[in-house]
Amino acid sequence: MRYTHQRGKQASSAQRKPTYSKRHYRNLKVNQGQPEAEGRGRRKKSLLTGNRIAMIAVAVIVLVALAIILPSQAKADYSEGWQVKMNGQILGVVDDHVPIDEALVQIQQEFKNTYHMEILDETEMQYDKVKIKKNHICAPQVFIDILKDSVDVKVMAWVIAVNDRPAAAVHTKEEAQWVLDQILVPYQETKAGQQRTSTGFVEHVEIKNDAVEYSQLLDQEAALKLMTLGAGVEEKWHRVVTGESLSRISKQYGLRISDLRKANPVVASTDTIHPGDKLLVVAPKNRVNVKYTEMIDREEDMPAPEEIIEDDTMLKTKSVVVDGKEGKPGRRKIKAEITYINGMEANVHIIEETVLIQPEPTVIRKGTKPVPRIVELAQEGRIPWPLKGEIVVTSPFGPREAPVPGASTDHKGVDLRASTGTPIYAPMAGTVKFKGGNGGYGMMIKLNHGDGVETRYAHCSKLLVEKGEKVKKGQLIALAGKTGRSKGSHLHFEVRINGVPVDPEKH
Repeated sequence: MRYTHQRGKQASSAQRKPTYSKRHYRNLKVNQGQPEAEGRGRRKKSLLTGNRIAMIAVAVIVLVALAIILPSQAKADYSEGWQVKMNGQILGVVDDHVPIDEALVQIQQEFKNTYHMEILDETEMQYDKVKIKKNHICAPQVFIDILKDSVDVKVMAWVIAVNDRPAAAVHTKEEAQWVLDQILVPYQETKAGQQRTSTGFVEHVEIKNDAVEYSQLLDQEAALKLMTLGAGVEEKWHRVVTGESLSRISKQYGLRISDLRKANPVVASTDTIHPGDKLLVVAPKNRVNVKYTEMIDREEDMPAPEEIIEDDTMLKTKSVVVDGKEGKPGRRKIKAEITYINGMEANVHIIEETVLIQPEPTVIRKGTKPVPRIVELAQEGRIPWPLKGEIVVTSPFGPREAPVPGASTDHKGVDLRASTGTPIYAPMAGTVKFKGGNGGYGMMIKLNHGDGVETRYAHCSKLLVEKGEKVKKGQLIALAGKTGRSKGSHLHFEVRINGVPVDPEKH
C-alpha cells in the first residue's frame, strides 16, 4: 500500500537533499526549535551528504529484505511501519506518518504567515508499508525535524516577463502594471499636428503570476529602475552649462549620443539643451524599448540635392561649392506614418507627397587627391601623445568654464596631467616654428610637421630646442611646467591644420 502527499511537481534529488543523519536516526534525538526566516528568503543548508543518504538507503533496504527472509520464529522482533521518502529519497521508517503530514501543512502555513503571500512548495512525501525490526522504527518527530530543515518554498509573485523571460518580480499585479505604465509616461506626449496611432513595447511584455524566490522580490521603484536602467547601472547626473552640447557631454562621459537619448527621453528627438538642465549620463541596459507610431500631415522643406564635380587638384577631404551654384531647398506637403523607438525616429513611411516647390541642386567641386598621412592623423585625432606613461586629460577640447580668470572658455587643445619637469617629446618629426613666451600660453614650442599640420606645447618650465631646428619623432623638446595663465603644472597640447584647431583626442 502506498500513500503520497504532494505539493507541486516533484523536485530532483539534486535540488532537495534531506538533512537527516545516521546519528539522529539511531539516537532519536530531536530538535524542538521553530523555523525562522533567514534574510528575505528562508533557505537552510542540508545536513546530509550524498554518501550518508546512500548509506541510510542501503541500510533500510537491507533491513526490509531481512524482515522478509527471516524464519517465522524471529518475526516477533519485527513490526509493521511506513518507509518515509521525501522527494524520492528514503529517510527511514515511522510507525505513524499522519503527524508528518500535519507538520508539513503547519510548516507551509508558517511560511505563508511570514511572507503574507501565497506560496508554492514542491515537497513530496511518500510512504510505503514495510516490516522492520522494532528498534529501527523512528518517532515521527525525527522526520518532522528533517522537514523543518529541508522544506523550502517559493512565493507566488507578479512577474514582468519580457519575451517570455522574467525581468522583474513585485508583490502585486497593480505594482507590476504601475511599472509598465511609468516606462511609457515619458513618451505619451504628442506634438501639435501629430496623431498617435499606437504606443507599446518593441518586445512581447506580459504580467504573470509565478513562483519566485522571496529574495528576488522588489518594490515598484526598484523594479522600474531595473527595467529602465538595467542591473548594476547606478544613476549619474550632469548639470548642463553654457556652451555644452549632447556631443560634448557624451564624449566627456564616454557615452554614445544614442545612450544619452535613451536615458533622457526629453532629448530623444532634439539636440536642444539649456544651461541648468539635468541629464542622466549612463548607458542604459533597459529590459524593454518603447515603440509608438504617429500620423503626420504637414508641409516641410525638401533639401537641395548635390551635384558633384570631381577635382584631382584638391585633397579628397576638401570640397567647395561652385560660385553661383548654391542650391535652393524645395517645399513639399506630405502625409506619413512615422515609427519611433525610445523617442528616436526609426522609420518614415510616406503615404502621400505633393511637391510644392522643386529644389535646385547645389554644384560641389570635390577633391580626389590622396590626403598626406600627417594630415589624416591630425584630422582623425591620432597624432601620438607627447608624454610617456599613463595619459590623463584634465581639460578636453572645446567649450569649458575658465579654470582661472582670463583663461580661454573655448579650449583649442587638451590639457594633460604632468608635474613640473615631466619630459615632453615630439610626437612626429618636424621643424621648430616658434620657441619662447607667448602670453597666456607661457613658455611654448610650435612644431611644423608639413602639409599645414602644426602642434603646440604650452606652459613649459624649460624649452630644449631652438627655432628652425629639425626634430625627430620621440626627441625630447621641453619640460612641463605652469608658466603663463595656468592653475597648476600641466601640458597644454594643440593640433592645428592650416591654422584651424582640431581635437587631438578623437582617438
